[in-house]
Formats: sequence, C-alpha cells, structure tokens
Amino acid sequence: MIRLTYQSREELKRCLQDPVRRVLFHPDLLDVQVGEIADIEIGFKDSDIRFPMLAMVSARRVAQKGSVFPQGLYYEISQKDSQRYRRLHSFAYDTWRPRIGRQKRYRVVLTVSYRYSYSTHRARTRDISAQGLFVRSDHPLPEEGQDVLVRLRPSWFSWPVNLEARVCWLDQVDSRRGMGLSCSNTDGLKRLAALAKKLQNQAEPGKAA
Repeated sequence: MIRLTYQSREELKRCLQDPVRRVLFHPDLLDVQVGEIADIEIGFKDSDIRFPMLAMVSARRVAQKGSVFPQGLYYEISQKDSQRYRRLHSFAYDTWRPRIGRQKRYRVVLTVSYRYSYSTHRARTRDISAQGLFVRSDHPLPEEGQDVLVRLRPSWFSWPVNLEARVCWLDQVDSRRGMGLSCSNTDGLKRLAALAKKLQNQAEPGKAA
C-alpha cells in the first residue's frame, strides 16, 4: 500500500492532472518503478478521510536545476476506481463532502465470519466504527442491500460479537475486495460501540480505558 498525504485540498487541486485519464501527481519521489501497479491510499494532514484506489505509476519527474516544478510521481487511476477519482475531484473542489455525523472509523484487522444464503465464509475486518465495519473477503459476497449475519471475536472480549448487518456498498477491486456493513441489532451495536471505544482509547495514549 502506497500512502499519499496532501497538506490541503488546495494542494490536491494542483495535483489532479487529467480528469479523462484520471491522472494524479504527488510530490514524493518514492522508490517504485514506472509501470508498476499499486494500491494507493490518498489522505490529508489532520484528517481521517481516506480514498483507497488502484493505480499505475505512469511517469516520474525528477528535480532539475532552475525548474519551478517539484519532483514526484504521476499515478493513473484504474478505470475500476473512476467513480472514486470523480469523488476525489469533487472533494478537492468542495462540491462533495463526507456525510455529516459519520462515525469515526478505526483501523483494525480481526477475524470474522459472515453468513448469507445458507453459507458461511471466513474473512477479516479492515476497519470498524460504532455502527458498522468493512469486511475484506475473497469469498462470494452478497449484493448491496442484502442482510448478513456477522460474528467477530476480538481476543480481549470474552464472548463473540454477533451482528445483524446490511450491505451498504461493495468494493470489487481484487486487492481490496469486500463490503461495507451497517449493523442494526441492539446488543451487537452496544458491543461494537464498546470495541470502537477501546480502539479509540488505544489510539489516544494517556486516556483512561
């Protein structure tokens, strides 16, 4: 995973090069090869907003004496992530914003199982919030809007967390393949919120558990 951080949306605007070919520039000259296919994650300083995408490193620009242009790499975003590139563009120009009141997500990898259509599959989480989670899986996925049963058991919990969930969205890119779930059952939500709170405390050193 290549993480690309921008200082502001103004900097991002300057780096959105070609909306048709979905080209993005970033001023870090990383040790990757032109033509390499990579998972990238676009983020911003002092913000937890992230845009994961699949991209090809399409060109390299090195610093030249007297040049006003910074060194860096060009990334051509995959057609599979064209919608995310458009959303990134809209975010840069302030014509789209994340939903107000969206729960903070915490990155954590936990083993889970999910069940739908009389079959059960093992998977793992990528992140969780107090109201849902993202499940990364190479197994068959349900359709958007379908209900699933999810079970996860963090090592520090005595009992597994059983969740009744609905599929809100799917990510079909192979390296990120999975589903965003929104949970509904009262007991499951209470325990998911407790898990999110524990992760928050771990992320904030010195805060009482």
